[in-house]
Amino acid sequence: MVDLEEPTLSEEELKLKLFHNFRQRGILTTLKSQLRKKMVDELQQRQGVLTSNINHCEQTVNQLNLDVGNSIICNHLKTYRYDYALSVYLPECNLSEDKVYNIPDIIDFMKFQPNDPFYRKAIALTTTAEQSLLIVLLDYFLNQNQVKPIPRLDNSYQRLQILDQTVMDSHHTRDKNHDSVEDKLIAMEKEIETRCIAQAKVEMERFENVTLTKMRLEERTKYQQELQTIRKELEQDYYQKKEALRRKEEDTMQHLRNQELEKEAQLHLQRQSILEQLEMVRSKELELKRCFELNEQSQKLESEKARAAEERIRMKETSISNLEQRYQRDLEDNITRHDSTVCLTLLSKK
Repeated sequence: MVDLEEPTLSEEELKLKLFHNFRQRGILTTLKSQLRKKMVDELQQRQGVLTSNINHCEQTVNQLNLDVGNSIICNHLKTYRYDYALSVYLPECNLSEDKVYNIPDIIDFMKFQPNDPFYRKAIALTTTAEQSLLIVLLDYFLNQNQVKPIPRLDNSYQRLQILDQTVMDSHHTRDKNHDSVEDKLIAMEKEIETRCIAQAKVEMERFENVTLTKMRLEERTKYQQELQTIRKELEQDYYQKKEALRRKEEDTMQHLRNQELEKEAQLHLQRQSILEQLEMVRSKELELKRCFELNEQSQKLESEKARAAEERIRMKETSISNLEQRYQRDLEDNITRHDSTVCLTLLSKK
């Protein structure tokens, strides 16, 4: 086991760090929205007042139009960074960030033509994002519905003058047309036919655009549903694999713990046997040491006994030699006395 040195954090620092992490990842906002939605649902279930109105609105309003309107509002809140309002609004309208329609899809749904100034200005928002689509729509409709003020006429003379000018303009326009009535009718008929064909083409293009937009949105919704289903299946598969790995890890850890316990038991037995062997060796060593000491003591005693015996023998030899010397002197004295006695005897006989 290797000990990793980690910086120790206090309880307050750990709480602040977790709070900032949850807030940056959006978990805190999601929890607030879920709790708020749950509280609203509980209030609706208790009171039972708004349920019928909500069902009626959902039946009368087209779901596609509702999603597009909600997407426009979400784009407005996101552009001007109303993060809290956006986090509250998304759960309220049952939308997620991946289900919000982008600006080109909304423009196709609203049937704007590419040559329209609003179309170019709205497409430019996908790169600049300086204004929201809702503000651009308001500016467009305000400019379209702007009415030029009519100057007030203070007196009847000015009114008559304007009326005369209008009549003169109409007569001037009539004088320019020298064609016959038939030519005018034929031209009008061709013009009407051309207009009808152009209107039919425009309507067909609009119908095709609307159909394609609906098909695209339906395909996108279907794709998102399939993606959500696949994601749930993958999450379920991941959860099952995670549980299997966790159980396998627990089994492995338990097996390792059992092996460690067995090894510790074996080591304990080996240690006990080694200690017993050491004790036996120590006892044998003591016994041998005792025997060696006894042998040394016996050898010392034997050597002392030998020295004492040698000393006694030496003393006996000394005493014997002394006796021999004494006997030799006595013998010599006796021989000398005997010789002297013999000589005296011989001398006396002569």
